[in-house]
Amino acid sequence: MTVQEIIQRSIDMHPSLLREALLNVAALHSRAGNEMLDKKASESAYRLADSCRSAAAALGNDNPLAVIMGDMSAWTSTLRQAAKLQCLPRHMVPAAVAAYEAAH
Repeated sequence: MTVQEIIQRSIDMHPSLLREALLNVAALHSRAGNEMLDKKASESAYRLADSCRSAAAALGNDNPLAVIMGDMSAWTSTLRQAAKLQCLPRHMVPAAVAAYEAAH
């Protein structure tokens, strides 16, 4: 399976669960950003949270996959959550990412 196929399958099969998972990850990154003393680390955590929220919001769009794939942080977070929701074997995600990176 490709990165896009894994994400699209979750978009099609359980969009509300995927949205909830992404919002939970966004909340986790936001809390981490609030706790960090290093300004750069906090900013990075907040950017990751924003990417997760953007991916969750994209699920209501006409073509959510295109929006998600336009932001590397968004698609990597979405991919992780989609793979968990689909109970994919752990080796499939790195293989899909490697194939994606080789093609791009």
